Amino acid sequence: SFFYNYENMFNNIFKNDSLIKILSGTFLLALYIFVQLIFLFINSFKGKINNLESRRITIFYLTFIVLISLIYIFVFNYENLNKYKLHSQGDDWWVFEYYSYRILTLSEYLRAGEDTFYFRPLSRYVSTFNHLFFGQSFFLNIIIDIWSILMTGYFFILILNSYKINKHLILISTFILIFLYFGETFKVLIGRGMPEYLSSILLIGGAYYLIKYNYNIKILNLIFISIFLILGIWLREDHIFVSLSLILLTLNLTNETNLIKLIIAVIKKHKLIVIFYTSLIAFGFSLLFIRNYIVSGKFFGSNIHPNFGSSNYESIISIYRIITGSPLENFPRLFTIINLFALIMSLIYIFSKNINNEILRFAIIIISIVSPYIFLVNWGYFPRYSIHLLPFTSIFICLLIHNKKLPFSKNLLNKF
Repeated sequence: SFFYNYENMFNNIFKNDSLIKILSGTFLLALYIFVQLIFLFINSFKGKINNLESRRITIFYLTFIVLISLIYIFVFNYENLNKYKLHSQGDDWWVFEYYSYRILTLSEYLRAGEDTFYFRPLSRYVSTFNHLFFGQSFFLNIIIDIWSILMTGYFFILILNSYKINKHLILISTFILIFLYFGETFKVLIGRGMPEYLSSILLIGGAYYLIKYNYNIKILNLIFISIFLILGIWLREDHIFVSLSLILLTLNLTNETNLIKLIIAVIKKHKLIVIFYTSLIAFGFSLLFIRNYIVSGKFFGSNIHPNFGSSNYESIISIYRIITGSPLENFPRLFTIINLFALIMSLIYIFSKNINNEILRFAIIIISIVSPYIFLVNWGYFPRYSIHLLPFTSIFICLLIHNKKLPFSKNLLNKF
């Protein structure tokens, strides 16, 4: 992207020629996926891809994960596997490295560089794990981000299969999602040690397993799913709202076709499981503050976090940034179309009197992802705040097409 000066953004990570190789290599990877997309579209419309099965799509994509991982590691990153240079000083990735140094070298296992958590709590421990097992290398950071992107596509497929979405639509939408991650400005954050990719896979993975155990989830399953979502919250605290809303995916709400009926059904039929799930998430979140008190004698720090609190103008800009993945002065990114359309349709459908309950649930989830940024300022490292939004907006649009809620849905499905 010509909107970003890579050399300035990632000063001193790698030699400039190596950095260009990684970024251009990622673009070539995205170009390869784009070509695959074109062939999929052509063959689908010509009817040459028939009788697709969910199992075949899943196996094909798992093979794709292995292939892309090997290409990314051994073709684009092999010469950097054993290199270690400090990230640009003062940025978040440098801070996580500094805290991991304090954990490993100074044995600050609980304090971890801060008396009260100010930066992402779990990210420093991920960096610690990386250096503990791989030494002075960023290898694990690269692997975590690449696998998080690819596994996001995997859970994306599983979720769409759960709703019996058209198989051609599943395959094409998955490749579009992966193409955007590798081809758009998401690629500039790969391997930097930021928490967004890992927290996103924990979020969509939790969503899938809540759908998988739909209507008859056991307490033990709910506890394990909650643990994964709590880990995601420790990576990005603003995920607590969407994590709470995901419980809707596992409740039997088949007959609830508008927001009022859904709320009444939750209160009357499912209040115990909702209270239990909310308590688990709240307890996991509260452990951060309990740790603060143990270390410093205070539950909260004395300084207000710069991402907290917004004016009306800042709220609008924050919403703009998460939808477009760009600061206001830059042109919106390509995936803006997906995010903006899904958000507008979510706001419409959440107030509709009669709507498919699956669409309603995902409308609530999308709003729960975006709405916290009314109170949070999401500046810097774009499009980090859009990483966890894109899979859910893509699922939402697939549900709209599948349920023929869009003018072109019927013709498109007939072509497939």
